Amino acid sequence: MKIEALGLPTAKTNQLKKKGLETIEDVIQYLPRKYFDFTEQVSFRQGNGNPSLYGGKVVAVNPKGKVITFKLEDELSDAVGYLTFFGQPYLKSRIKVGETIYVGGKVEEKFGKFFMSPITWAHEKSSIQGIQAVYRKVAGMSDEYLQKAVQSALTMNTKDDYLEPVLLREFDVIPYHKSVRGLHQPKTMEQLQDSLQRNLFDELFEYNFHLLRRGASKSKVSPYTLAGFDKTTAFMKNLPFSLTDGQRDVLRGITLKMKEGKMVDALVMGDVGCGKTMVALLLMVGQAEAGYQSVLMAPTNVLAVQHYLEAKELLEPLGIRVGFLNGGMKVRERKAVLKGLREGEIDVLIGTHACIGSDVEFSRLSLCVVDEEHRFGVRQRDGIRDKVKDGIHMVSMSATPIPRSLATTLFGEHVDIYSIKTLPTGRKPVQISLHEEQGLPYEKIKEAVKRGEQAYIVCPLIEENDSETMSDVKSVEQVFKEVSSEFVKEGIVVDFISGNMKEEEINAHLKAFKEGDTHVLISTTVIEVGVNVPNATVMVIENAERFGASQIWQLKGRVGRGDKASSCYLISPNPNPTSKEKLEMICRAKDGFEVAREDLRLRGAGSLLGEDQSGANRYIQLILANESLNDKIRQTIREILSDEKRLKRYVLSLRKDEEIEEN
Repeated sequence: MKIEALGLPTAKTNQLKKKGLETIEDVIQYLPRKYFDFTEQVSFRQGNGNPSLYGGKVVAVNPKGKVITFKLEDELSDAVGYLTFFGQPYLKSRIKVGETIYVGGKVEEKFGKFFMSPITWAHEKSSIQGIQAVYRKVAGMSDEYLQKAVQSALTMNTKDDYLEPVLLREFDVIPYHKSVRGLHQPKTMEQLQDSLQRNLFDELFEYNFHLLRRGASKSKVSPYTLAGFDKTTAFMKNLPFSLTDGQRDVLRGITLKMKEGKMVDALVMGDVGCGKTMVALLLMVGQAEAGYQSVLMAPTNVLAVQHYLEAKELLEPLGIRVGFLNGGMKVRERKAVLKGLREGEIDVLIGTHACIGSDVEFSRLSLCVVDEEHRFGVRQRDGIRDKVKDGIHMVSMSATPIPRSLATTLFGEHVDIYSIKTLPTGRKPVQISLHEEQGLPYEKIKEAVKRGEQAYIVCPLIEENDSETMSDVKSVEQVFKEVSSEFVKEGIVVDFISGNMKEEEINAHLKAFKEGDTHVLISTTVIEVGVNVPNATVMVIENAERFGASQIWQLKGRVGRGDKASSCYLISPNPNPTSKEKLEMICRAKDGFEVAREDLRLRGAGSLLGEDQSGANRYIQLILANESLNDKIRQTIREILSDEKRLKRYVLSLRKDEEIEEN
């Protein structure tokens, strides 16, 4: 059911759509990113740094610029606490001396005093008491409005369950309609855990159902055979470097199958910077020479643009026509690309999931390359496979090297698995180190710029509802102000990308950095994938403890892309023991799989429940943490696939939303 059924104003509907929420089911599946348990009020003295519910009488107010501090007498003890808000000076008129207020937040004791970091507050305890769900921000929409939209969507959710009653009992999971309500509006922690467990089951079931069903129906032959390799040879000769042995082995294995008329369904694995994209481009050159079309899909627009610019630069001199498609194109531009695809005027298409839109038609598609397939949603991944007809070659690329046994579980037993283990000639491993202060890392930036090199400074993406830790975290804007005054004295040009910039602005800033007009680029994780600047040799990650382990590993892949020695400095002033162990583990790790495995060990399996994480690492960790459940689900699905009546039920149920959306 389309999102318009919610009856929201057009502006609000468009805000949700920009977040990727197109249907009622999308809104229901826009799950909270974390929860706070404010069920029981505790005294200031019981505060241990964890979020809890507190109450106290305001006895004094101390405003200083944009910072305002309230002195509170604890309602449950004789303790006095200091409640500080940043950037909210208007609270002086809303919280008065003599009033009692209730705060959901953290309390820490320092030098015999209690300091409070608020997450939320209210004059009435009932307004905040309970389990609070925290969502990722939707630009332009308040948290309250988003919650009302979710509530409306929940009322339109049916009690239908794709899962048979017998499987509900066998796997001991609650019905779907109860689980989504429990995820959005939990009354107790027990209800929340039951809902998270059902959500985990659904994620593994849907993933395995589509994977195993696809493998069972997979064609073994292909009419799209290769004709010659003249353009491929010319392409390789024009490269300013030689292919690695790993790249050559992958190309040899895949092209041999194509030449023999066998259908290729392959996974190419290799850590960040090993040269997977070059392999993809070479495969597409071969298809163009045979008179066919290819498409390369990326999970983010930044990565898609990067691939497009690289492909255009390298392929068009060979007479290979390259097109680009994403969701934000102007109507006229989009129509021109679609016409070019239909009429065979475009040989290679690069883009986002817009490439699998219902209006996209190819005249002679023979190869589909998907970069980081697991960064796409379940529905998008299935749409990719549905768009690819029998006989069309399929190549997935993953930046996380994983054991073959796990790869077959993730991608299917029918998939050919290739690994690129060597870095391109001249590239050196990136050295990662942990620091408590900015001193050394920032000096290394200055040294790099003096050598004619460039650097990144990466800051956490701060959600507006992350106020409980805002005082400890440096934003892009804050770091830009701090370093600009210091760096400008030495002739260092600093630029930044912030979350409120439009896509065109972001691309313009990235272009300036790539062309060397900027020496230092300060950004959030928007540069995590797709930014290729070989001259960038230093990365500094501020508040590294706030990043996921696999995210840091992906980020450090933005440096070390040339032939110069590169470094990644992790800054974390006061990490807790778990965060420190995580960061030290990253400094020692050899590849992305080791990072994913060790991160799971450190955090525990329970930390994956309800976590909004993209990429292959999420599925790696889900399966590693729930191997027996995953095996049992896979066996159940195999039984379903062998029973035509049961299979029809699941095909219809799991595709219902997509069919409604298309109609």
